[in-house]
Amino acid sequence: MNKFSWDDISLFLAVVELGSFARASLKLNMAQPSVGRRIDQFEERLGAKLFERKSTGVELTSAGRAILPAAENMARSANKLEQAANVQQSAIEGAVRIAVPDGLATFWLAPAIAKFQTENPKLRVTLDCGLWQKETGDLSADYAIMYEEPKDQDTVRIPLCWVHYSYFAARNYVDTYGMPKTLAELLSHRSIRHFGQTQQKVNWSNQTTAIETLANCDVTTNSSAACLMALRSGAGILAAPTAVCEMFPELVALPFGQVVKLRLYLYYRRETANVARMKATREWLIDLFDSRNNIWFREDFNDPYEYMQKHEKHSLNSSSVA
Repeated sequence: MNKFSWDDISLFLAVVELGSFARASLKLNMAQPSVGRRIDQFEERLGAKLFERKSTGVELTSAGRAILPAAENMARSANKLEQAANVQQSAIEGAVRIAVPDGLATFWLAPAIAKFQTENPKLRVTLDCGLWQKETGDLSADYAIMYEEPKDQDTVRIPLCWVHYSYFAARNYVDTYGMPKTLAELLSHRSIRHFGQTQQKVNWSNQTTAIETLANCDVTTNSSAACLMALRSGAGILAAPTAVCEMFPELVALPFGQVVKLRLYLYYRRETANVARMKATREWLIDLFDSRNNIWFREDFNDPYEYMQKHEKHSLNSSSVA
């Protein structure tokens, strides 16, 4: 069994440097009785008295003077180790693993990676698109973008943005099956569903819950990317993030307003906050979801149906002028 730890040595050196338990406690932000108790325990483990307690402070005993050079050598080695680690941490290089739902990874993060790599050529990015948070419940990646809080409580949580959902269909679907005019009509249409989409049920409207319960699902998957590709192919109607109307302007937004409103969060471990590659990645992720630059990520709902109607009119007017 080890007789001491580095904490014991650093405390011993602080008392030697300052000459009293009181001054050491102030420097180390510890209660004075805790300093005295820790030194007593250290002396007990070593089997030797290190300090003579006096009214003016403390003085080293012969045993204390004997171990002082070795303790100082350890301090110098620890400082070199810390300096080497700081140099490594200050370099924007190495691997960063980001756990993110596959739809966001495919259609939002992946297209932005090339620019990020150009700015940080020594960073290696891994996108974990599995349902890892449901399987393990811990924060196993460097960063996690998710709707639910991980079970690992030793994390920092940053609200990224709001994600609003509306109903969409492909143009060829509407041409074949028609446009549903009411939510009741929606129930008779072909639908696509992500069966893992159960987050933040408190933010679901009663109508949304009813439709999710009553509608027949013609395509069901646990992949957001597969849902969107099935939607684009004309396989059915899908409740999708409103941002898809800008990503895929060929889609048709249905006039049923907001379906669901979810809060998206960024999580990471507190102890990695000041590592350079982590800071660079965090700034990139926050900027990607900045609601000031993207209307679809704002707290207020922007209706994709109205947006696409205006876009179509603008396109028609531009064609007429030409």
